[in-house]
Amino acid sequence: MRRLIFLVVGLTLIAGTLTVRGQNPDDLFIDFYSLIQQADVLRDTGRRLEAREKYEQARNILLRIKSEYPYWNPKILDYRLGYIAEQIGPLPEEKKPA
Repeated sequence: MRRLIFLVVGLTLIAGTLTVRGQNPDDLFIDFYSLIQQADVLRDTGRRLEAREKYEQARNILLRIKSEYPYWNPKILDYRLGYIAEQIGPLPEEKKPA
């Protein structure tokens, strides 16, 4: 019975930690930066569709930061949004098989 209580308490703490992660703008920006790095590698290796998806995911994170934390480094957010726009712009859509 005692082990069960410790297990439930431990799982509750872990679940609480996981839901808090990503709510901080700094954590969100780290997630964004990781996606940008992945997208750049995919772009450089010719995997354009996958790169576009990563860039779009990264853009969504930046837009979320911008809306939820409007005073958090607006110049950096605008710069990075511009970078994403530059990267997505020249990447042609790959045709999906019909």
